[in-house]
Amino acid sequence: MASRSLGVVVLFLWLQRPGSANENEVIGILGSSVELECRYADEKSLDKLRVLWQANSKSCLVNAHFPNKREKAPKYCEEFRSRTLFNNETFSLEIWNVTPGDEGTYECVVQRNKTMEFELDHKASTALKVAANYSKPTITRLGNEMTFTCNSSHGFPEPKLHWTIPMDNSLYNITEQPATSEPDGTFSISSTIKIKSASNIKLECTIENVRLLQSITTIFETNSSGGSVNNSALSASPAHRPAILSTLALLLILPVILYIYWEKRLCPGRTYAAGICVEEAVCTNADVETENSLISGTEHR
Repeated sequence: MASRSLGVVVLFLWLQRPGSANENEVIGILGSSVELECRYADEKSLDKLRVLWQANSKSCLVNAHFPNKREKAPKYCEEFRSRTLFNNETFSLEIWNVTPGDEGTYECVVQRNKTMEFELDHKASTALKVAANYSKPTITRLGNEMTFTCNSSHGFPEPKLHWTIPMDNSLYNITEQPATSEPDGTFSISSTIKIKSASNIKLECTIENVRLLQSITTIFETNSSGGSVNNSALSASPAHRPAILSTLALLLILPVILYIYWEKRLCPGRTYAAGICVEEAVCTNADVETENSLISGTEHR
């Protein structure tokens, strides 16, 4: 009974799938690795359990564990060959070199051997969302015309592109083009804007990756003398803002610490609290000269 064709077992599980009440969601960055959890809390005795990892959109297995090595070899998905690792302790699945085609829902199915037959013991779904950063938008002026294009490429999923122009809407016309798919599965996008003649022009083109909560803006400016400025600013996601604020605070506090340290070396009799001198001893010129001579002597050794 235990050696029945695995193809029948997989087909049965495919037809008996419930809703996504136990579904988790993770984001995998293009080209990196991602771990999908099985979330199986019972005893993990591999000699009594059969663990199957499968993708909802495929009729083959991504990876699996079989206690009986004599079972008929299952059909594995070719696109995952040499790209996955099954964890014997947690039953999780690791996918390497994530591609856009890996996006989808995966199921971890655990079957327990009871009276010589395997029965469904646990099932958990994980929705894998793939993401990739877009390149910095590039604004290009077409010759001497008042026509500009904004381009960005190799991101995932499809982005949002919009222009910001501080002038009357009647002075420009925007031609938006849908995102195009690249051979590697990523997307590129382009947009063209045509503006009526003006002495000073300021354009902003922004690419938004909603899945990564990230936006990149490029600014293009021209002045009456014909000069131009093309720069960009990255809007960090909320998760990165605490690190930026901590760095700024450290840069502000460091000079104060160095100043107090140097003052205490020149005149050790001072006492500080919260960076404020609360008790100051008399520091004579002889003390300072002695300190300086000690420093000079140390340097010449």
